[in-house]
Amino acid sequence: MADRPTQAAFVDRFDETRSMVRRFQVLCGGCWTVAAVGCGLVALALADYWFELPWVARAVGLGLVASVGLAVAVAGILAPVLWWSRPRTAVEIEQRFPQLGQRVRTVLQFSGRGRTAIESEGVLPSLVNSLEEDTNERPRPLDLSTIVPRWKLRVAVTLAAIPAALLLCGILFHWESRLAVCRALLSDRPYTTLAVAPGNVLIDEGDDVTLSVRLRGRVDRDVVLFSRASDGDDAPWQERRLPTSDARKSGREAEYKVALEKVTGSLDYHVAAAPAQSDLYRITVRPPLAVETFKAVLTPPAY
Repeated sequence: MADRPTQAAFVDRFDETRSMVRRFQVLCGGCWTVAAVGCGLVALALADYWFELPWVARAVGLGLVASVGLAVAVAGILAPVLWWSRPRTAVEIEQRFPQLGQRVRTVLQFSGRGRTAIESEGVLPSLVNSLEEDTNERPRPLDLSTIVPRWKLRVAVTLAAIPAALLLCGILFHWESRLAVCRALLSDRPYTTLAVAPGNVLIDEGDDVTLSVRLRGRVDRDVVLFSRASDGDDAPWQERRLPTSDARKSGREAEYKVALEKVTGSLDYHVAAAPAQSDLYRITVRPPLAVETFKAVLTPPAY
């Protein structure tokens, strides 16, 4: 009674089936987690693509995505793995194969126990031995692995592949989508960069100044030049909208030329192509030279 190979053979097969079920549950849970996180990232990237969210909003969104992913991982991986205990696995097998009756649970209850322990339960060891031999023979033609939820894994893999494929295609083939994904992961790169020349400049009174405004990235923006007299911070800003038709475009670049004619006073200026903003620059006007005093010293010759 101490050595019962028939019992060991069935229990080994049972444990192998249970391990297979748990592996499938882990794979399913992992796929569900990937699907949830992938869908969250796609939604966050799309929101930023259309609305150009600030960093704080993207950080909150990414935190929500991470929280949902963690919750799905716990519900899809940890909970099922803990649920598939040996007694519950035995119940699943008995429900799938009613011809086995309750013998699976009984064999598992007494497996590995000696004669004394079995007798202490009020059961004859010979009956247990007969039951183990019968249980080892009856399931031989049965495929116990049918309790493995393979169809759930196929569904989970399909759902996980959809957002992953969308993210991969966007990253590989579309620069704005690639940037949207990076920004969803809290990158600070903007969709539009703005450069203004000549920046701070010193000119003579009455000279002309030509400003160059270069956009890169998303160039279909409303570009506005703000300027005001440099005689105080209370001076009102004057707005000058630059017509899109005046832009010289080439791919993801656009350049505007703005002529300021006969500038007579110092100006502060900056350019906005929302949400891009340039630094504040100044055009300093140097007044023309003027003779304010004239002094002559006459020295007579020595004679």
